[in-house]
Amino acid sequence: IPPFDQIPEVRLGELLARSRIVFFRCGSTILHPEIALPAPRFWIVRQGRVRTAELGQTRIAPGPDQHVGVGALFPVEVMLDRGGGWRIYSAEEDCYLWQIEGEEIDSWLAEPALLHWIALGLQDEQRRIRESAAELTRARQLSDQVLAMPARSFAASKLECVESTRSIGDVA
Repeated sequence: IPPFDQIPEVRLGELLARSRIVFFRCGSTILHPEIALPAPRFWIVRQGRVRTAELGQTRIAPGPDQHVGVGALFPVEVMLDRGGGWRIYSAEEDCYLWQIEGEEIDSWLAEPALLHWIALGLQDEQRRIRESAAELTRARQLSDQVLAMPARSFAASKLECVESTRSIGDVA
């Protein structure tokens, strides 16, 4: 499983030996930005599945990128800035995780394969942010058009009921 398949087995064993295995029951919170950790740490999923959501997210149906499974390393933002994250992580099913404490982060970041994998993940995150910004721009333009309409023309418009899971951009 990338990026671990690119780290020599002996080195990976050394890195994991300095971690500890922790268990999270289905539905329990692993990390929440509003709950301070005693020290920065990150996890690697050994078994189970973890759900991730942005703080304040109101999306009803989770998208495919909102879950991490076996081999996933999270949260990358903690590794990079040693601070808290901006996402909520919770156990979607019973999970066993390797927990790596903050003082070990530099050892992990010394692995080129891991740095490459993090860079690819950041590119994906940047793409998602751009798509989200474009959707918000489309929604804002639509609401500006509606607000600019005279009341008579708005009253004469055909209103349509749509599912709550559809975005304004999809409807427009």
